[in-house]
Amino acid sequence: MNLSNFLQFAIAQGEAAGVPLETIVILLLFPVVATVIATARHFIGLRGFGIFTPAVVSVAFLATGLRLGLTLFLGILLIAILARLLVKRLRLQYMPNMAMVILVISLGVLLIIGVIGGIREIGGIGEMLGLDKLLMVGIFPILLLVLLTETFISTQISHGLKQAMTTTIETLVLATIGYSILSLQITRDWVLAKPELTVLLTVAVNIFLGRFTGLRLMEYWRFRELIRK
Repeated sequence: MNLSNFLQFAIAQGEAAGVPLETIVILLLFPVVATVIATARHFIGLRGFGIFTPAVVSVAFLATGLRLGLTLFLGILLIAILARLLVKRLRLQYMPNMAMVILVISLGVLLIIGVIGGIREIGGIGEMLGLDKLLMVGIFPILLLVLLTETFISTQISHGLKQAMTTTIETLVLATIGYSILSLQITRDWVLAKPELTVLLTVAVNIFLGRFTGLRLMEYWRFRELIRK
């Protein structure tokens, strides 16, 4: 072992100790996903809910699958919006208000699971529609998607519904890109074969991004009339 292969040595030792390869891959690719999100922010202008939330949601999508993950999130978001409208009438302060919203979301997700479980028993309809996959999803991906709805509601309260919807869409776009990076076999093989090079490239890109002071692509579009003049 030396400086040029110390991560490969760590990966080999981890595998020998029984650490799942999936865990190792996610640990190596998570900073790459964060870097891609930072690049989208600095070069394109996609804001999203910061850098951590889109990256974590991309991991949740990896556990659920993209289609089910997006469907599940939209369902949770709809429940959260309805829950907020109901709880708003109680005139509670923010923290108790959010606790009540989470209660309604939890009950709503439990009801959905119960309905899907019932549909599954009727001629395999749930399996045909792909809904039965929700029954196999662990609790943590669902909790991560609930976390995103909490951020959505916070943004809605402070900046309005339009800004919350726009930022949520940008977050889902970034999370989808992150999911693609995490799920592509070529990227998974790359980080396992060349983890040290991956780290060096990640550091180099972030240093470059941190010193970039030019206009973003969306700003070019926003100020296009001024630029033409």
